[in-house]
Amino acid sequence: MITGELELSPNGKAMKFYELVPFEVHVTVDTVLDALRADEAAGQEGLDNVQESDR
Repeated sequence: MITGELELSPNGKAMKFYELVPFEVHVTVDTVLDALRADEAAGQEGLDNVQESDR
């Protein structure tokens, strides 16, 4: 992810600094299905053919 910080230079001009910060994303079948269901609940289509398999 990216963070930003606004600072003033000695001459009074605004300067914005950006920094990359470490992050991790763990994606599982359950997180994908939860996201699809959330989209469906928000009015999205396309979940008709999604089935959960036995694990």
